This record gives sequence, C-alpha cells and structure tokens, in this order.
Amino acid sequence: MSLLPCQENDTGWHIALGRLILDGRFPRTNALSWTTPDAPWYPTSWLYDVLSALAAHAPGALGVQVLTLAFFGTALTLAALACADEDPRAVWIGPFLAVLLSQRATARPHVATWTALAAVLLLGLRSMRAQRDALAMGAPGGETATPVLAPEATLAARAFRLRLLCLPILAVAGNLHAGAGFAAGLAGAFSLEAFLRTRRSRDFALGAAAPLMLLLNPGGAYNLGYLLENLRVNEVLRVLENEPPTLASAPMLFVLGPLVLALCALRFRDRLALALSSAALFVLSLKALRVAHEFELVSAPLLAWGTLTVLDHLALRLPRTRTWTAPALLLLAAAAGAQASHLLHRSRGGASFEFDERVLPVRAARFLAEHPLGPRGFTGLRDGGHLVYALRQPDFSDGRLQAFPPAFWRAFDQAEQSPRAFQDWLRGLGAEWALTTRIKERYAGFRLLDSPDWALVYWDTKSELFVRRDVPALAPVISAFEYKRFRPYGNVFALVQTLSPPEVLELERELDRFEQTSPQDPISAMVRCASASRLGSLNREEICTRALDLATEPPLQKLVQAAHALHP
Repeated sequence: MSLLPCQENDTGWHIALGRLILDGRFPRTNALSWTTPDAPWYPTSWLYDVLSALAAHAPGALGVQVLTLAFFGTALTLAALACADEDPRAVWIGPFLAVLLSQRATARPHVATWTALAAVLLLGLRSMRAQRDALAMGAPGGETATPVLAPEATLAARAFRLRLLCLPILAVAGNLHAGAGFAAGLAGAFSLEAFLRTRRSRDFALGAAAPLMLLLNPGGAYNLGYLLENLRVNEVLRVLENEPPTLASAPMLFVLGPLVLALCALRFRDRLALALSSAALFVLSLKALRVAHEFELVSAPLLAWGTLTVLDHLALRLPRTRTWTAPALLLLAAAAGAQASHLLHRSRGGASFEFDERVLPVRAARFLAEHPLGPRGFTGLRDGGHLVYALRQPDFSDGRLQAFPPAFWRAFDQAEQSPRAFQDWLRGLGAEWALTTRIKERYAGFRLLDSPDWALVYWDTKSELFVRRDVPALAPVISAFEYKRFRPYGNVFALVQTLSPPEVLELERELDRFEQTSPQDPISAMVRCASASRLGSLNREEICTRALDLATEPPLQKLVQAAHALHP
C-alpha cells in the first residue's frame, strides 16, 4: 500500500516546506501562499518535512513512498512486539494491524506518530511488567533496605529506565507531527499507573515530564494550539477526517470499539494505563475519524489477549462462552475481510513510483511548468499542495487549514455560491489564472469559470486551466492553446453536427492535444468518432470501434452509435 501511486494531496506542501527549511528559511508565517503570506503560522511537522524534502531527491514519488514504508513498517513491528509480550502467540496481530492501518499508509506525517505511539506502547508495557514482577517479589515501591541490589529492586530500576526511554522518543516525535501528543498521553498514563502502584514521586514526575517533551519543539506551544484548533476546524470548513465516523467510513471502529471497551473493563486492574488510553482514544475517535487508527494501534495488545483468551475457552468447549464468542469472532473476521477487500481493490493497478495523475494535478503541473503563467494563480484546497511542490512557487490555497485565517475560508465558501461571485472574488484578489478541478468538491472552483471572460487553455480528465482574457501578458497563451471546440461544457456531440469541415479539422487538432495527456478518455473517443464520421475518414470504423470499447456506460454507448451514424 505504501508503494501504490501517491494520491496524498498534502505530500507536495510537506516537501515544499522541507525545501524552504533546508534553504535556511524557517517559516513563521504562511510562506507557501501568495494570498495570505503574512498570516502567523508554524510548521508543526517541520522535521518530517525536511525528511520528505531529502527523500524527494529520488525519482517521482519513490523517496516519500520509502519514507512512509519505513515509518509504517517500524510502527507495525513495534506494535506486534508489544502484543507478543502479552502473549507470544499474538504474532498474528502484525498482519491484522497491517490490514487495519493500510488504508492510511500514505505520505503524511501521521505515520511518524504511529511509530512513536507504538514505541511508547512497547516500552510502557514492558516497564509495567517489570514493575509488577518487582512488586510481586515483595519490594515496597521496588526498593530494598540492603546495600546490595535485590532482584526486585533491579526489576524496579529497569521498569523506570524503560519509561525514561520514552522521553527522548517524545522529544523527537514532537518535531515530526503534532499527533505526538497522543504518544505523550500514553507515556503519562504508564507513569501514572506506576505512581499509583508504588507511590514514588519520581514516577509522578516522569508522567508530568512526558507532555513537556513536546515543548522541546521550537513551536511546541503552537503545536498545542494546533491540536485544539483541529477540534474546532469543522466550524470553519468541513473536513471528512475531522467528522464523526459512520458505519460506511469506519466499519472496523464500530466492530472493535465495543469489544475493546469490554476488554478494558476486564483488564482495568492489571492493565490500567492500557485500558484508560484505549478507552480515551475510542471516545476521541467517535468525535473525529482521524483518531480511529491510533485507537486501533494502542488497543491491539488488549484485542490480541482477548481473542486468544476466547480461542482458549472455545478449545475447552465451555458452554458459557460458545453462545457469544463465536458470533463476535465471525463479525470480526467479516469486518476484516471487508477492509482487506477494499485494500485489494485499491491496489489492483499495482505498485508505481509516481504521483497519481488521476487524483493529483500532475499533468496540469507539467503544462504550467512548460508554459509559466505568472505567480498569481488560483489553486484549490486539494490541488495547491502538489502545485507548490511541482512549480516551486507560492500557491493560492492548500491543505494547511490553520495557515489561512478563518476569514479566508469563509470568503472562499461564499465565493463558491455562484460563478459570478467566484470570478469577482478572484479578480479582487488579483488572480490571473485558475486551475480548477473536474472532480466535484468544495474549495476547488468546480464548474465556476465557464465564462467569456476566461479562456480555457488546458484540460484533462482531472483539471481545467483558465486564464483571464483581460491580462495582456497572457494573450499569446490564449492564442496558442485556447480550446474553442472541444470543451468540457455543453453538448459536444450536438456541436459536432453543426460544424463546417474547417471547424471539424480545428476540433480534431484540439482532440489531438487533449489526448496527449488523456489518451483513454471515453468522451474524447466518442467525439473523435463523430468528427471522423463528419469528415468521412477512411479509418472511421476503427476509430468508432475503439470509442465503443472505451464506452462502459449504456448512455455513452448510444452516443457512440449515433456518432458512427453521422453523415459527412
């Protein structure tokens, strides 16, 4: 999953920020955008950004894919070790976690949070096991009155050292992603459990030090504010991962949640920190979908223990467990199967070390690189990140939601209420060109620039590029590249029937240009069939047969048949 074509729209701006930092310009304002360049902002994942920029020296997306795989694989390994410490048979949790988490195995810094979270989980569980062993051997608080260290005192010292190791991990993780706060909370929970069992002040102090490690990030205070703002960001604009989960968006969460809560109740006494942390993350995941995978990662040892315990009971054929455990296990297997099916469907195209041009403006970025239109262009929320990476120039907007003032997003939302309002807004800001999306979504300018005031100079199956006609410097671009006949608006098939032969030839030239970047588009193939029929081309049968092969929907198949029937 890490090596599939990169679809993550935030990857580009992470690389761009890393380049900026490596150039010696550590941003304290919104340096990647020309619309609000003076807005206060701090890169909460600056260390990850630097790693991404270094990795981006590899061809295509290979570097950031390998970086993702390294973080993701390390997190899975550490989590599997933590589960195996609870029960050596729990090795199966590794592949199970891979299935659960692979949906978000993307080039974003949350994978660094997973690595820190899994490391703290492993160290915390091992420290508490040593602490329990020390207490079981009779050392109150793990101390001994003899000058020679007794075995129980040695175990208590080892328990403390293991928890102490969490602090440097947190100090580094806080510079990789603001989500390291989850790891700090987990580390604090383990120290709190140790304090409740030993009543030693150093355990309490260690728990208090865990969140303070996050302040070793130069922008640690901003990171704290960033986490709090994420809880309120949907008051300004709707982001799916900040929305409460649904059965459709997170089926596994609703399967695992009740099971894990039951296990938390069963193991509350002997796994206090693990139970509290798992329950807290489940509650948070019900508020924001993005926390669901952190919950699944931290609760994995409980789930592994519970599943193996149930299987042991089933093996002993205990009637009181057979009645409810078999359906629970079947439900768990069905949900995991559904998740695996989704992942297999997504990975059907196989690995590729490139950015995915189906969901990112890769082709449009190449056109803009070859034909620069100036620095003042519009890019939507999802597209800006890739453009600022590919063009190495400031964007209009991107996925750094807190980098733009709330007033900017409110104005954006109001502007998208109508084409005229949107065009007036862009003019007021001084935008001279606009890259809008052909995928229906908000904050993207979808279908808002089909106007005589704007010329369409490039489009593909993902993007549309418009330039303002009243900007003299852009007149040569309009003259050379404007699409006048083949456009993504109106009834193109009806238009073909009315064109004169010279106009049909002009249409053919536009089709040639379009198909250089979108060769398998069924609409262009249908229009090509219609134009070949109008021109009486000798290879009309071949062209129309290809168009029929690409037409997967019955309405489009009927259009191809009608195009084939057109007369010269």
